[in-house]
Amino acid sequence: MISWDRSLRGHAYAKSAIDVACWDILGQVTGQSVATLLGGRYGDSFALYRAISQQTPAEMAEKVTAYRAEGYTKFQLKVGGDPDVDIARIGQVAREMRNGDVLIADANTGWTQHQAIRVCDAVRDIDVYIEQPCS
Repeated sequence: MISWDRSLRGHAYAKSAIDVACWDILGQVTGQSVATLLGGRYGDSFALYRAISQQTPAEMAEKVTAYRAEGYTKFQLKVGGDPDVDIARIGQVAREMRNGDVLIADANTGWTQHQAIRVCDAVRDIDVYIEQPCS
């Protein structure tokens, strides 16, 4: 058995393609869907989130309103630039959130540890998930 982590440290994005291909091969051989092999489906549908690219805080907040009209209730803000602007983005978008909405701020490792701590401290009273703040 190959130890992916020993042979190729990190790079989960590359390993996941090989993993999914192996599940697909097993499914073809056994005549089962990958969903069945992984435990079966749960429900008929699931809520998707909508990514919102980096813009001004006001423009990102306006996107929430537009995307909610399309049926979205989960919003992923692309942040990871200037921490002060990112704090403003998160704050302004958070004011547009409704009960049951989900807010994620995805920095894609764009902050240093110090910046990530600053942002997290500044938005500590906001119901927001912080995704991949730094390397």
